[in-house]
Amino acid sequence: MVGQVPLPAGAAPLELLRETGTAGDDRLLTIVIGSYNHCRYLPEAFAAIEASQACDRLAVIFIDDGSPDGTMDFVASYPFDPALHVRIYAKRNAGLRDSLASGLALTDTRFVAFIASDDYYEPQGLAAVVARLEVQGNDDICWICQATYLEGRDGEPVYGDAHSRLIAANPGDRLRQLSISYPKPLLLQSTVFATDMLRDAHPWTANVRLDDWPTFIQVAALALRQNVSMIFVPDISLCRYRLHPGGAHNDADRQLSLCLEVADRVIEPRYRADAIARIYADIGLVHLFERRLLKAAAHITRAIVAKPSWEVATLVPRRVARSAWSRTSRLTNRFRTVKTR
Repeated sequence: MVGQVPLPAGAAPLELLRETGTAGDDRLLTIVIGSYNHCRYLPEAFAAIEASQACDRLAVIFIDDGSPDGTMDFVASYPFDPALHVRIYAKRNAGLRDSLASGLALTDTRFVAFIASDDYYEPQGLAAVVARLEVQGNDDICWICQATYLEGRDGEPVYGDAHSRLIAANPGDRLRQLSISYPKPLLLQSTVFATDMLRDAHPWTANVRLDDWPTFIQVAALALRQNVSMIFVPDISLCRYRLHPGGAHNDADRQLSLCLEVADRVIEPRYRADAIARIYADIGLVHLFERRLLKAAAHITRAIVAKPSWEVATLVPRRVARSAWSRTSRLTNRFRTVKTR
């Protein structure tokens, strides 16, 4: 069992099953991998970390969340690079947020990063992050690096101008935008945190199921109280991100439930009504685009009731127009690409 490390209150007990390499002051960055039923992706995830050629500066905390797919048999015999310090833990199924909170508690390096076991790091991006951290003097950082999609949108950047503007905003505006209307997605997988700073933000303590959006809200709130270097790092592409057909983004009702939890338990009261209105508007748009007109009308009405204002009332038509323009632009660019070949 875990020795002297205090786990978060209510966290599932961990069992240390395997440790390779050695700990030490030369370790700079801990990578926390929370895994559930992703055994088939692990060879790629582990190989990418080792290919960074920064193993002597890295530590890995792997936490399996009670997977029944043979994950523990696989990691028990995986031939990790001996330069890498790896700790393998098992626990009963308690969810990703439980794994993230335990991983942060176990981290003993200055910096920490989190990646889902079905995604993987870009080796060059990870090496670039380590090199930049080597000369980083600030112990209060939140670096949001670029990410690219896998599979259906292979190689397409996840972040664009809207993300850059959001993260570059002054701390008050950034917190407001993150709370009520942020460009999606915003990924833990592409972010590097100062360990002590992230602990000060108290992530994953509220009783909500989402992990990344509330974490960035809490870091942005901390940035109002202390000098957190919360920046976008577009020149480093840190991870490859996989969208699953069964993800919450493809289940409108589940997405609504998850986001309303965040609005109720994480978002500050001064922003809550705006946040709820936009959540209902977003889900209403999903139903509208899927031609579920009655559900769309119901959610859009709830949005206006939550925040009766001209801005909310015109939100849906503005977003429909913007979506139509975006789709037209993508089709035009594809046509031009085909025509020039």
